[in-house]
Amino acid sequence: LVVANLGEELVEVLLEWKSLFSSNRQDQSRVRELVRGLHMCSALPRVGRLYSNRLLDVIRMTVRTTVGEFADEADSSVKICVTSMSLERFVDCLDMLFEQLMDVLKSASGVKRF
Repeated sequence: LVVANLGEELVEVLLEWKSLFSSNRQDQSRVRELVRGLHMCSALPRVGRLYSNRLLDVIRMTVRTTVGEFADEADSSVKICVTSMSLERFVDCLDMLFEQLMDVLKSASGVKRF
């Protein structure tokens, strides 16, 4: 249970990486402590998979939310929303989506470098 809680804490911190680590060294040392503890318990591979799955969830939610904001029919599937958009609206949606996904990928890149 303790290992699972530490893993959850690490995943949450890593998902918020970019905004959190711009200035706070205490948080960086906490991440190092969590990684060391999870490594000693041989739990890092499981936590890595958990992080990857949560990152994919964030990406899926980002796509759904962004497309939903630009859609005429908000309660429809992503496919229906996209096909019902005008070309101009679709391009605006795509621009916003790329911007949002780049932020997520930059954050994941920062995690990988750490």
